[in-house]
Amino acid sequence: MKDKTIIITGASSGIGFVLAEQLHNAGHHVIGCSRSYPKADYKFAYKICDLQSEASMVDFVKSLKHEVKSVDVLINCAGMGIAGALEETSYHSALKLHQINVLGPFLLIQLCIPLLKQAARPKVINIASVAGKITIPFQAFYSMSKSSLIQLSEALRMELKPFNIDVCSVLPGDTKTAFTAHRFIEVPPASLYKDRVNRSIERMERDEQNGKDPRTVAKVVMKQIKRKRMKASVTVGVNYKLILLLNKILPYKFVERIVYKMYGK
Repeated sequence: MKDKTIIITGASSGIGFVLAEQLHNAGHHVIGCSRSYPKADYKFAYKICDLQSEASMVDFVKSLKHEVKSVDVLINCAGMGIAGALEETSYHSALKLHQINVLGPFLLIQLCIPLLKQAARPKVINIASVAGKITIPFQAFYSMSKSSLIQLSEALRMELKPFNIDVCSVLPGDTKTAFTAHRFIEVPPASLYKDRVNRSIERMERDEQNGKDPRTVAKVVMKQIKRKRMKASVTVGVNYKLILLLNKILPYKFVERIVYKMYGK
């Protein structure tokens, strides 16, 4: 696992920053990127790359090609969340979320494929979410985007198999990061959903701030990087693995009732 060139999006904070630090400390050539530099001290290499801008991503990959001969691992960690009712969410907000959570990772992977093909055992790891498997009311666009990212990973895994490029989705549950504070809340003052959205947000924030340390997610990702062949999908935490198992085997109406009581009522 030594001396790999690893690209990490969303490395300015949260899971991406922790992962970049740990992989750098393990001896890898880590290049973190996002639309801004980390506020905390860092030792790994860093470049600006805005996942909402095609030109920014093209320039980023062009600069990579001048510096490295190959990319061993591409990890998509960047993401944003929206809280609010579907009826009241603006098209602009929904589009921005999908650009960052889905279309940005798609284009960056596409642009990096030539560099990945030059590596011995190249890997793409997309940080999705348990919310991509279980839809959360008042966080629907986030759930939709993470579900899309999981499907993107599954398609790429099959399409890129002849080129020996391995693809994996990592599904964290509630994780204690700055993502909570950065969630965009779109609730008009006269909203009929206001009280329900506020209760839902309070529950989300409480769960996240009592959630897993991002180092737990980083540990799972690093374990996949070490594998000769990654799992198609990995859920972080025994409790969330159990939740997804129950989601598969229990009647839909029963699961819907539980999620509604937790986040929708």
